[in-house]
Amino acid sequence: MTKDINATNPGSGLQVKRSKPEDDPKLLAEICRLRFREDLTYKDILTSLISSGITGVRDEPHVARLIREARKRGVVYFDIDETFALEGTELDLKARSLQERFGLDRAVVVNVPGREEMIEHLQPGTNDDQRIMRADDHLHTVLANHAGKFLKDRFVAQDHWAVAGGRAVNQTVRRIRRDPPKRRSVMVTSMGGRLWSHKWWRSGSNSMCPLDPDDSAFILFLAFENEPGAMFDQVGHRVFATSREHAAAVMEEHCMFQQGGKWYEDRQPKRAIVGIGIVDPNSGHRAVRHYEGLGLVKDLMDRHLARVKSELEEAITTVRESKLYFADIANRYFPTLPLPHELNAGDLDAYNAIYQKLIKQLNDLNERMVVVEWEHIRGIPSVAAVAGGSFKLRALWTILFAGLQSNSRPLINTLVTDAKTAGSLMSALDTYRTLDPAVREWYETQVAAFFLDPKAAP
Repeated sequence: MTKDINATNPGSGLQVKRSKPEDDPKLLAEICRLRFREDLTYKDILTSLISSGITGVRDEPHVARLIREARKRGVVYFDIDETFALEGTELDLKARSLQERFGLDRAVVVNVPGREEMIEHLQPGTNDDQRIMRADDHLHTVLANHAGKFLKDRFVAQDHWAVAGGRAVNQTVRRIRRDPPKRRSVMVTSMGGRLWSHKWWRSGSNSMCPLDPDDSAFILFLAFENEPGAMFDQVGHRVFATSREHAAAVMEEHCMFQQGGKWYEDRQPKRAIVGIGIVDPNSGHRAVRHYEGLGLVKDLMDRHLARVKSELEEAITTVRESKLYFADIANRYFPTLPLPHELNAGDLDAYNAIYQKLIKQLNDLNERMVVVEWEHIRGIPSVAAVAGGSFKLRALWTILFAGLQSNSRPLINTLVTDAKTAGSLMSALDTYRTLDPAVREWYETQVAAFFLDPKAAP
């Protein structure tokens, strides 16, 4: 960066003309950062430059001309996206209550007002299913915007972050990239293989966007691409392998995460961002969503899900009557528990039969997946989940309840969710504590078998 426009050539005593400020890319970038990231006035920018020993910028009009030159050369690029304006109100008292009740390190609880009315206004004439899904999309966009602002301040130099896929994680990292912190040597690692192909298309409500872990990891990397030492590691393989041995071979050859909960060269991430998926036919989960329209969809489904399509359908059939559809973290599947107020003590034998069958089905799927294992997730010191809404309620209850049974090694320790979901989760815990001891023991026994890696599974 230009420190002084004129300098003496050592040994000659001659004055050598250095490049103009207009031709100094680092200076142009720094001025734009101070203006558009730090929101400084031209006068304050000039003061900041002088205090840094940069004397080539003469006055405030000169600052303005340099900013215009930077924009002309593409140093500054403006992207307008209204989704980042979608926010709610953070409820600190409710967040602290949720945090304390479930032993979390941190919770962010957001009041998201009027999302159904907003979606109906934006999309008049949609049917009920479309309106529900658009309301859910709106909810997770708001939660992700709050998560991005919260997590942005958690980055430090030489950090290592792991990221999952899904809409909430994708929007979270996009929000971080919108206003990234200046941090050196940040590494970003993908937590799993691709559920979709690299073909994207847009057609109304059936749009396909980049939502795989590789996509989220790359977007987060772009927030730090101009910082020294930034690194990005992708998987680049389909999430489903042909066998457990094939999955292990892909992980050993191509992934930071290795079989048995290990990391390549012991480079374990310090933090992770995950979403929570629910494999409910009505939830829009990509593993069970049926698309109409372009011919590439059949090609996509055949190439990425044909290997396990029948197994997924069998698992869904197992839980269809109970409606206790299974869920996922970073594409790794787990069963969900009924909420305490839903449980009839006389149905425990029926639940036992369901879970005995479902656990085996999900383990068979999990061991063929190129994704992080439960041991990987538990080993990351800080794991933030972004999820809410009625579809995710049982999944969140199951994860948080499991964390209460193993306070030293929970799957997540930070949660960003909405106020209604937070209230339902705390009510579920209150109800659980009033249950008969035998029923509470049943909950503890069941959840102990939900998050076992293949080598530890029964």
